[in-house]
Amino acid sequence: AGARAGVLALAVEGQLETAARATVAEDGSVDLAAVPPAEQPYPVSVVDYAVRTGEAVVLDDASTEGLFGRDPYIRARKTRSVLCVPLLRSGVLVGVLYLENDLGVGVFTEQHLAMLQAIGGQAAVSVENSRLFERQRAQAEAFAHFVPRPFLEQLNRRSIIEVALGDAVQADLAVLFSDLRAFTSLSESLTVEDNFALLNDYLAQMEPPIRKHGGFIDKFIGDAVMALFVGHPEGAVDAAVEMHAALREFNRREGAVPLQMGIGIHAGAAMLGTVGSPERMETTVIGDTVNTASRLEGMTKLYKSLVLISSEVAGQLTEPVRFALREVGRARAKGKERMTTVHEVLDARPAEELAAVKATREPFAAALRAWYEGDLVTAGRLFAECHGAAPADLLARAYAERCEQQLAVGLPDDWDGVDVRTDK
Repeated sequence: AGARAGVLALAVEGQLETAARATVAEDGSVDLAAVPPAEQPYPVSVVDYAVRTGEAVVLDDASTEGLFGRDPYIRARKTRSVLCVPLLRSGVLVGVLYLENDLGVGVFTEQHLAMLQAIGGQAAVSVENSRLFERQRAQAEAFAHFVPRPFLEQLNRRSIIEVALGDAVQADLAVLFSDLRAFTSLSESLTVEDNFALLNDYLAQMEPPIRKHGGFIDKFIGDAVMALFVGHPEGAVDAAVEMHAALREFNRREGAVPLQMGIGIHAGAAMLGTVGSPERMETTVIGDTVNTASRLEGMTKLYKSLVLISSEVAGQLTEPVRFALREVGRARAKGKERMTTVHEVLDARPAEELAAVKATREPFAAALRAWYEGDLVTAGRLFAECHGAAPADLLARAYAERCEQQLAVGLPDDWDGVDVRTDK
């Protein structure tokens, strides 16, 4: 159009913000320069007039125009030819296109004005479409905070809009269930604001390891986290180890009350789907895999462990040698006939106690075999030796004490090595 400089300003919540600025160099190349939104690289009086009247402004020589010649911008730059076109969409201001030429007078003709008004109408539509797309994108991102995209992918849905009540699939996955210990009593000493601040800060540290290793959080249940890992459970075990490392780092913050966490992991078939009513529904996972993962987390207190996994998880690890595992017992959940063999992931322990506990894995395994066989004298002695070699191994001490207690009352006829305290 013959302009040497141009500015596009867009209306944002009733205020004009500079979106782009371009200048033409001597060689004819165009330089698009970044402009802070609050900056106004144009004559305010001209733009205000176009906005107020909704009409284009064409000036052959702005410096001699009585209405605009005193504008500080025009006086400072000695602006000559000016063309300012409001961008309207259904009568509503979308933005302003401002063009200028500081060399010649009468540069902008009626033909230029007609062309820019036509372009301006199309530009207004494009800007509105762009904003609509941006709002839709922002809305989709907001929904993703509530419904994980991997969950939608499992349901074979591209967006939350396509999800219907009753959608369901079955999948093989690993379920990681984590929970803070004694958080309820801690929360009673904090204000409402401090409770939520602490909880959100803690949960923010737990999510990255899960995402890093291919999982996604299905839901937060207060201070508890339930995460899903589709396919091999390796990622769930890696995530659990890193979650404990992140918690130790989190506990180092100044004035922090140290938090303690247990994690249980189980793998198997589960049903993913939507439940609720037509007015209120949510995605969820149901099945024995979820229940077992939750029970394993609860057993971390009994087994004095940070991370417990089932034999199903241990058996599906493609590289089991990457982890320091040890069998810690057998449990039978209430109402279940089949026993669950429980393993501890020693890698989750702090470095200062890990080496000693790893060194006692063989005698601990021998002690556990004696326990299963009902040879509690041998089991008690070996467990005591393990605790002596690794004082941080509270489970070995607990087993040694349990052997003494059981010997005092005698073995039941149906002894199978399952500690009755796990039958919950």
